[in-house]
Amino acid sequence: MRGRGDAPRPGSPATTTTHEGTRTLQSDLTTRGTPVGERYGDRLFNGAGGEELARLTALAQAFDPATRHRLGALGIRPGWRCLDVGAGPGSITGWLAERTGDGGEVLAVDRDTRFLEPLRQQGVGVLRADLLDPATDPGLFDLIHARFVVMHIRERGQVLRRLASWLRPGGLLVVGDNADLGTPGSPHERYRTTMAALWLALEQAIGTDVDHGRRLPAALAAAGLVDIGAAVDIPPIGPGTPMSRFWRLTLAQARPLVVATGLADHADVDAVEAYLEAPDTWDLSLGLVTAWGRRPARSRAGAPAAGDCWSTADAARQTTGDGREAPGGESPPGASRGLGGPSARQEAPHSAIACTLPLTCCATQPSPEPDGELVRT
Repeated sequence: MRGRGDAPRPGSPATTTTHEGTRTLQSDLTTRGTPVGERYGDRLFNGAGGEELARLTALAQAFDPATRHRLGALGIRPGWRCLDVGAGPGSITGWLAERTGDGGEVLAVDRDTRFLEPLRQQGVGVLRADLLDPATDPGLFDLIHARFVVMHIRERGQVLRRLASWLRPGGLLVVGDNADLGTPGSPHERYRTTMAALWLALEQAIGTDVDHGRRLPAALAAAGLVDIGAAVDIPPIGPGTPMSRFWRLTLAQARPLVVATGLADHADVDAVEAYLEAPDTWDLSLGLVTAWGRRPARSRAGAPAAGDCWSTADAARQTTGDGREAPGGESPPGASRGLGGPSARQEAPHSAIACTLPLTCCATQPSPEPDGELVRT
C-alpha cells in the first residue's frame, strides 16, 4: 500500500494493471487530474449495469427498517399525498403506498425509473424527471422523502429549497444522507484507507459529499423549514450483512476510481472485500442521518409572531392554513406526534446503533447556506 507521501496525483495513470479496464475507465472519467462534471448514474452506478439493482437492494435492506421507523414516528397517515425522491428500487415508495391507503397518493420520481415500473401495479405514480430541470413540477405534497439523494448532487442547497417549495403548508420534508461515523475508528487499517479513498473518488467523480448528513439540520433551516429534528442509524458490517454486500458491490464498480486516487491500490481493495465477509468481522461504516423539517403553516390567531420560536406545541395548534385540517386529523404533518418528542425516540431496530436529536428553529434566525449565503428562515 502506498503512503500519502508517494501517492500520485488524483487522475494520474494508475501504476497497476492487475484488473482489466482500470486504465480505460480511469481515463474516461478524469481529464488531466480534473474530474469530468458528471452525475450519479451517468456512468458510475448506472442502472443498466447488471449488479446495480442488487447493490441498491442491499442498501435498502440495511436502512429500510430505520427509515420506516423514522417516518412512522413522524405520524404518516392515510390520505396523505407523498413524494419519494430518488426512489431507487422503490421499497420505501411501496411502504408509503401501504401507509397512506386507498385515499392517499404516492409518486416516485427518479432520473432512472427502470426499477420503479412494477410499482405502477400498486397504483403508485412513477415520474422520470430531473430535480435540476426547471420544468419539473410534480405539485404539492404532505410528505416529501429523499434518502441518499441530495448528498450526490452538487447543487445541494438549490435542491433542498426546491423540495421545500413542493410542500403544502404544514407538510414535512424528510431527508436522509450519510455521515462517516464508523470508518475513521475502525481497527482495520486497510478498511480505513480504502474507504477514505472511496469517499475522495466519489467526490471527484460525481460531487458526492459523504458527510452531508452532518449538515442536514442547518441546511433544512436554510431552506425555510421549522420544527427541525434529526436521528442517526448505523447498521453494522460483517459476514452476510446487507451493508457488507452493498460495499462489495460498490467497490466492484468504483474500484478503478478508488485506485486512481493513489490512496489505495488493488491489494487494499481485495483485502477490504475479504474483511467485509470474514467470520470474525464486526465493524461500522456510514451512519444514515435522517433529518426532517416542516413548512410553516399559515397562522391563525395565537400563532407565533415573526421572530418568535416555533415549537412543536405551537405547531400542533395549527391547520395547514388553506381552510382544511392537516392531513389525517388535528394537526399539521408530524406535529401531533411531536417532532423530536417521545414517539420520535422510540427504540430503533436492534440491527442498528441509533440516537435522536430534537431541534427547534426560530422563524427569522439567519442560517448559513452551505455556500456561505445567508437565507432568512
